[in-house]
Amino acid sequence: MYIRDPIYGNVEFDDTALRIIESAEMQRLRYIRQTGFAFLVYPGANHTRFEHSIGTMHATREMEHSVGDDNAEEFMYMGLLHDIGHGPFSHQSEPLFKRYLKKNHEDIGKEVILKSSIRDAIANSSASLKRVMSYFDSRASNIVNSTLGSDRVDYLLRDSHYTGVAYGVIDFQRIKSKIARYRGRPALHSQGISAAESLLMARYFMFENVYGHHAQIIAGEMFNKAAENAILDKELDPAEFARMTDEEAMNALLHIRNSSRLIKRVQERRLFKRVYYGNIKNGAAPSKAEIAGALEKVGIGADEHISLAYNFRLNDAKIPVLGSDGSAIGDLSSVSPLVKMLIETLSKREMLIIATDKKHVEKARAAISRLV
Repeated sequence: MYIRDPIYGNVEFDDTALRIIESAEMQRLRYIRQTGFAFLVYPGANHTRFEHSIGTMHATREMEHSVGDDNAEEFMYMGLLHDIGHGPFSHQSEPLFKRYLKKNHEDIGKEVILKSSIRDAIANSSASLKRVMSYFDSRASNIVNSTLGSDRVDYLLRDSHYTGVAYGVIDFQRIKSKIARYRGRPALHSQGISAAESLLMARYFMFENVYGHHAQIIAGEMFNKAAENAILDKELDPAEFARMTDEEAMNALLHIRNSSRLIKRVQERRLFKRVYYGNIKNGAAPSKAEIAGALEKVGIGADEHISLAYNFRLNDAKIPVLGSDGSAIGDLSSVSPLVKMLIETLSKREMLIIATDKKHVEKARAAISRLV
């Protein structure tokens, strides 16, 4: 059986994968946007976690064939299921789940699998359900979630395709042909260093231009503020919120008094405007409470601004690089001067964005000047 995919062409799957794909839990991913609110910047970015999951399954199988792993089937199912626990607008809502449920999307994903027909689909196959579940907890040591894993391969290719930017184009054929396994971990033959460098650079450029675009961040934080208002007012159950689709969440918040105004603005793309957006030079960003306090003094309320301190790191670039004799010659972060330089450069960056209604921008800028 095949599914036609715009990135890889025909993607083949077996009966077990078909049963997983046809489950209600998997079909829900058709209504979760892959790149959050990036569609407000890049109109084509309406692709979903469903197609990304199909693509990750395919990329996983391709990479596992190169490695020659006996557990390729289980990793394939893990690739298909790795995002099953995502909430509305993907990573955007995850901070709320960590705060109010003490769970991330992997934790929620495990619960979804064990409480659904997906459990029986895997248990009744030749794969080990126990091992498939264990891959959620061994992120650095499996082919799906590693530095050069199938998850990253697919989202870079797919997000680049749908946003219409060239930053995420990578050489998947070279990467999959040079991937290896060393002492139970994914590794890379030295001939694949350039392809690996290209992937990490692509990830950096996609973060700079797509995932970290200021409008995407502002819209996402306005959405999160609206959702948090509803949770604190006990008008929204965070566990139920975690199971919603994008549109279900938007519609629910539109009908909650302390959330509707912000959500209506996001829906109509009347986003807050930047007051501050840049690197914090001393690496110590003011807290949300400090920013809110400074803005409150000049009459800007909690629902009239957003702030977020964030960074992008490549601290996971420690995949072993193998020499011609099959022994490790070091990690990618030490073998590649380019990767080492990128890691060091990014380690010094701490970004801060503050935004408010455009009528408050000038007085907000004056109010937070001593903080930033």
